[in-house]
Amino acid sequence: MMQLITRRPLPTIRAVLFDMDGLLVDSERLAQQSCLTAGREMGYPIDERVTRKLLGCTHAECARIISEAFPGIDTSQYFARSKRALEAAFRKDLQAKPGAAAFARRLSAQGIPYAIASSSSPDRIEESLALSGLASLFPVRLTGDDVKHSKPEPDLFLAAAERLGVSPADCLVLEDSVNGIKAGRAAESVVCMVPDLVPYSEALAPWCDAVASSLEELPGPFRF
Repeated sequence: MMQLITRRPLPTIRAVLFDMDGLLVDSERLAQQSCLTAGREMGYPIDERVTRKLLGCTHAECARIISEAFPGIDTSQYFARSKRALEAAFRKDLQAKPGAAAFARRLSAQGIPYAIASSSSPDRIEESLALSGLASLFPVRLTGDDVKHSKPEPDLFLAAAERLGVSPADCLVLEDSVNGIKAGRAAESVVCMVPDLVPYSEALAPWCDAVASSLEELPGPFRF
């Protein structure tokens, strides 16, 4: 059920900015498992307390987090192992999130521009969209390679709004991660959290205007 959190008046939404992992594709569980598998193979006790910190981060930021948690670990080998495990899991199990395709088609039919703004690499985004059957529905994609600072900084959402020719304040940001909702708020956009691995809590209220259990609930209280 969608919950409206904000007390501020919401603008008419003129564009929608999507995260990808955990929002459009059900990839975060597979990614977490691949990280745990790589840790076991290398003899490091990497657990979910560490891997949860990687959600919504760029590759460089993930490498920093892993290095701080396990000094001396060969991060190149670690990520090579986790990538192999993830690619196998993607080919076997990756699916689109419920409502993702239908919502994109609705926006397109209404002439509302939208884009993916994801910290993932271009190759990862292309593979994920292709395997989940969403590639043709999301032609506009901005990646972690397109900006200097990734989430929780607002750069990705600001760049995506500029690409679409819309003010960030008139954009609806859809995110599942803490870094993502913080980036959306920093961009001064309307922010809706659609939780995946990280549940919504009242501690996240300062960065959210609304929370929805799935994309199937959109547009909810938003005006298009």
